[in-house]
Amino acid sequence: MKCPSCHYDNITPVNYCGRCRMSFTPLSLAVARWKEHLYWILRRACAGSTSGFIAWFFIPVVSRILSQTGSHFLIFGLTGFMGGAFLGAVDGMVEESTPKTIRGAIVGGLGGLLGGMVFQVFRNLVDPQYILWLIFLYWAIAGAFIGTVSAWWEQKREKILCGAVSGFFGGGIGAYIGSSFHAYLVQEIPTGTWLFQRFTEALLGGIIGIALWSAIAAAERFFIFQRRTIDKQNHKTCDRCHAKNELASWYCTSCGSVLQESAPPEKLNLSPFSTLQQVSAMLRFLSRLSAATGFIAGFVSLFVFIPNYAGMEQLVTIIVIVVIALLSYALQILFSSLSETIKVYISK
Repeated sequence: MKCPSCHYDNITPVNYCGRCRMSFTPLSLAVARWKEHLYWILRRACAGSTSGFIAWFFIPVVSRILSQTGSHFLIFGLTGFMGGAFLGAVDGMVEESTPKTIRGAIVGGLGGLLGGMVFQVFRNLVDPQYILWLIFLYWAIAGAFIGTVSAWWEQKREKILCGAVSGFFGGGIGAYIGSSFHAYLVQEIPTGTWLFQRFTEALLGGIIGIALWSAIAAAERFFIFQRRTIDKQNHKTCDRCHAKNELASWYCTSCGSVLQESAPPEKLNLSPFSTLQQVSAMLRFLSRLSAATGFIAGFVSLFVFIPNYAGMEQLVTIIVIVVIALLSYALQILFSSLSETIKVYISK
């Protein structure tokens, strides 16, 4: 029996692991399973916080520039689109799925756009003491759109609803807490430096990201992706079309649905360098995030800033776009190279 704690392969059925003394009771085995649940949730929560932190470095800059020439609908709609696109792409970047990344960015961006417009409609109608609840609604709408993306592949109404509800409350709670914390910091340290102001604004995005993706990941783990462990089979069977798939597959190669069966680690011939594999996965995520950051920042600069400037200012904006593109490409190559180096080392 393989120990779920230290992965030591006990030759015969025993009551305790021969290496770490874990007792093989129902309670101990349940605790070991919860470790895997928490890893799933924490991985996406960390990715969400990183993506939100990076996004909110750009969003305040765009808001301030647009406030000089653009309408409030444009300001809140565009900043919502940017934040929703960054946060919506998280799951696809974690799973290294380009279709899921693109779909998440588009759907999340549209949700943020709608949330920003709703915020602007009611902003002057709500008493200032209730403005935090309007901010809650702003990012709850974006979160609901983002939460539907993972469940979308299942094509089941109850799972799509679960994803939307978890995203609604995750995004709203994150925005409420993050905005309250940001206001507290600004009030307590009113003369902060430029770097401190950027950090507090980015921290707001990080809080929204971690709350949103903690809620969505929990819904994925406990309801949307209810995976069953298979022991004797040498393939995974799709619940939707009943096609047979390889044990390492996550999605059905016939219909694209999420496979609800999980293979035991011993059948997957996993590398013993599990920690290095996690570092490699993190670097691959950062590589994709660098590319997404460059694309979104360049897109916004091209279609928002250039039409509002003229002459030398347009030239400077174009130069900035080129610099952003080169920097994001260089970071993408750097993180990807480091990830590949670790993979080569593990394979030897």
